[in-house]
Amino acid sequence: MFAAVPTLLLLSIVLVAAELLLRAKYDGVEQITGVADWQVGRFGELTYPWDRYHPSYGWTNIPGYVSDERVPFRVTINGQGLRATCTGSGWAR
Repeated sequence: MFAAVPTLLLLSIVLVAAELLLRAKYDGVEQITGVADWQVGRFGELTYPWDRYHPSYGWTNIPGYVSDERVPFRVTINGQGLRATCTGSGWAR
């Protein structure tokens, strides 16, 4: 019983040290996991900035969303919530 406490404490110290070493060596989450920083939500879950939760449909696109510099590719969502590209005269299909 008493040996479990020091063992758990030692294991915690080793895991924290390993985490700090990996962060120092690989400089960011993307280098370690392959997941880009822009894909990680507030609570560490995998998410996309153009999605929102809908209670009936699950995840849906945010109408009118246009990606910014955080996303390495262009994402545009039209007013109907469909992925589309924007042209000079309006939305292309």
